[in-house]
Amino acid sequence: MTDNFQTAVIAARRLVLQFKRENNNSLPHPVPVEPISKSSGWGATSRPASILNSAETLWHGSISCVSYPPLDKNPLQACVMIYPARAEIYVSQHQNYCWKRFLVVKEICHILMGHSSNYTTVTPDDIEALISNVLNNVTFTASEALKVESLGYVAAIEVLFPKEHVEEAIRLSENGATTLQIANVFRIPVRIVEWRLKSFNTDFESVYRTKDYENLPFSAVKC
Repeated sequence: MTDNFQTAVIAARRLVLQFKRENNNSLPHPVPVEPISKSSGWGATSRPASILNSAETLWHGSISCVSYPPLDKNPLQACVMIYPARAEIYVSQHQNYCWKRFLVVKEICHILMGHSSNYTTVTPDDIEALISNVLNNVTFTASEALKVESLGYVAAIEVLFPKEHVEEAIRLSENGATTLQIANVFRIPVRIVEWRLKSFNTDFESVYRTKDYENLPFSAVKC
C-alpha cells in the first residue's frame, strides 16, 4: 500500500461520512449518487441526501451531471470540467447504469481531491492494472494523468462500496450469494465487487487500520 492509495481511500471516506452526517447516520444500499429531484439542487432549502449533494457541501460549489451521446468509436467514457465554484460531469450514454454511477462518483472524487479537469478514456480492462500500479508504487512514465485516474478509481470504490457495505457483502457471499447478486444489491459493476473483495481487500483493510483513518471525524471536513 502506498501513501497515494491511502490518501484516496481517506478522501473517499470523508465523503461517505459527510453523507452519513446528512442522512441521520444512515448508509443505504445502493448508495444514492445523484439527487432524486433536479429541482432540489445546490442552494435549495431542502435537498435529498445523495453523494453528489454531500460533495457539493464539502467542495462549497455546485456539481451537475450530464449524459451525452458520444460519436461512434469515441473512447471518451466520462470527463469533468471544473470552474470556480462550479463543476460539470459528463458521462457517456453508452455506459450501463452501474458504470454510469461509478464514473460519476469517480469524477466527484477527482473534484474533492483537487485534481484538474480531466477525461476518462481507459476501458474496464485497464482499471485493475491502474489500481495495481498505485498499490505497487509504479512510476507513471507515460502520463501523470494515469496516476490521477487510478486514484479516482480507488476513491470511487470506497464511496460506492464502503467498509460497511463490504462487511455485508462478505456475509452475503458466505451465505452463497454470487458476485453478480452482490453487485445487483449495491448497484455497482461486477468487476468492482471482484476487485474489492478479492484483489485489493488486504490493501483497503490496511488503510482502515491506520491512525489517519481511525481519527477521521464524524463531522467530515473538506478534503
